[in-house]
Amino acid sequence: MMPQPRILFFGTPEFAIPTLNTLYQKGFTIVGIITAPDEPAGRKQQLTPPPIKIKAQKLNLPIFQPNKLIEAEWKKTIPMADIFIVVAYGKILPQWLLSLPQFGTINIHPSLLPKYRGPSPIQSALLAGEKITGVSVMLIDKEVDHGPILGFEQVAINTVDDAVSLSEKLAHTGAEVLCQILPEWTSKSLKPIEQDHSKATFTAMVTKDSGHIDWSQNASQVINQLRAFALWPKCWAMLENESQKTRIIILKAHESSTPSNTVQPGSIVVNENKLLIATGDTYLIIDNLQPENKKEMPASAFLQGYSLNPTSKFI
Repeated sequence: MMPQPRILFFGTPEFAIPTLNTLYQKGFTIVGIITAPDEPAGRKQQLTPPPIKIKAQKLNLPIFQPNKLIEAEWKKTIPMADIFIVVAYGKILPQWLLSLPQFGTINIHPSLLPKYRGPSPIQSALLAGEKITGVSVMLIDKEVDHGPILGFEQVAINTVDDAVSLSEKLAHTGAEVLCQILPEWTSKSLKPIEQDHSKATFTAMVTKDSGHIDWSQNASQVINQLRAFALWPKCWAMLENESQKTRIIILKAHESSTPSNTVQPGSIVVNENKLLIATGDTYLIIDNLQPENKKEMPASAFLQGYSLNPTSKFI
C-alpha cells in the first residue's frame, strides 16, 4: 500500500473551507496551508484573517501567508509536499512552483470546463440563466483553467439559487470529487482528459460597477443579476427624486406580469404599498432594498419613509 501523499493546500475565501475540512476529516496528510495575508476590513479597517486561516487554526495546521511567491524564500520556509491542492487561492502560481510536487498541482474550478474559465464562473452561470453548472477537478498548467481534467460533476441550479447558495453547493461537491479522485491520481490509475479548447468560454473580473442595474434589460435578466451578485458587490441603482440622487441596493425582487413597454425603463409605480420598477419588458416588484448608509428593509417600509413624486425614477 502506497503511503499517503503530503498535501500543501492553497486557499483563501469561504469557498475553500469545505475542501480543506473534507481532506482533514478523511485523514489526508496536510503539511501546511498557504493563504493570503490578513487584510483590513470593515468600517474600522481592522486587520482580519482570511476565512481559510481561521479554519486552519481550528484544525491546528501550519499556516503560511507569503506576500509574494519568491522561490528562494519559499524553499527556506515552506514544507515539502507531494501534491499541491489549490482552491480559490487568488494568485497565479509561477511555473517554478508548479514544477515542485511530484503529483502536480490540482485545482477545483466551479464550472464544467472548458466553459466559464476565469475569475467569475459562478456569477457568469447565474447571469446567463443556466440550469446546470458543475465543478471540474483539473491539473494546473501555465494557462488559466487550461489544464487536463481529472474529474467533474454536474450541479443543478435552482431558481432560488444565488451566488451564496450556489457557491456552497459547488464547494461541497468539489470537495467530494477531489477526495474521490486523489487516491486514483496518486496511484497512477487515473488518466487526465485534455479539454476541448475550441469550446472554451471566458469570464470577466467582477467589479463594483458590475452590480449597477441597467433597467432596459428584461426583468428576468435583472433578477439573474441580483442572484449573481448577491454576495458581492450586490446590485444597485441611483434613485433620482427631485434634485436628489440616492444610491439604493436592490436585494430581492420578483417579476410581475404587467408589461412596462409603454414607459421608460427605471420608471416607478407605487401600487397598494408595493414598489414596482419598469424594466425592458415587465415591471419588477421590489421585495427588499437598502438605501445608502441604512439597514436592509422591506420595500413597504421604504415607501413609508421616502416621499416619491411622479417624476422619481431609478437610473
